[in-house]
Amino acid sequence: MNVALLKTARSNTMYPLQFGAALADAPEEVLDAFKRFGEAVGEAYQLQDDLMSVFGDERVTGKSSTDDFRNGCMTVLLSWAMENATPAQLAVFERHHGDPDLDEAGAAALRRAIEETGARTAIKAMLDARRAEAVAILAETELTDEVRTALTELATADPVRAGSVPAAA
Repeated sequence: MNVALLKTARSNTMYPLQFGAALADAPEEVLDAFKRFGEAVGEAYQLQDDLMSVFGDERVTGKSSTDDFRNGCMTVLLSWAMENATPAQLAVFERHHGDPDLDEAGAAALRRAIEETGARTAIKAMLDARRAEAVAILAETELTDEVRTALTELATADPVRAGSVPAAA
């Protein structure tokens, strides 16, 4: 989560929001709200990206659903799964995670293990909590309706419902 906070949340979301608000001479209350909002939305975005990188439809997302496995990426999703894995599930991770020659059967085994640990459900709950936090921050901040609507849409955009990430079986 620290990588999600520092890389995605702050660099890609929080700082641009704060920079724009500062250029518009927004009050300190708005700058603080955009910090908290940006962190929550940025973390949600990273969690969403983790899910899409494993369970997404490559034809819709445009990104590989096996690259994180092949490259041995330790995302929040994979970390949660490994920390909560049974010995048999952990053996699947040890065998396939980080295998540059991973085939679809190995990737399917990893996806099954992730599902079985409950990681997909847990990460989706974390994602939903970050989105709810972001919307709550907007609700308590004095903003124009136009800004609040645009940022609420940003916070609640969900490719899972739009079809790019199939729902859990």
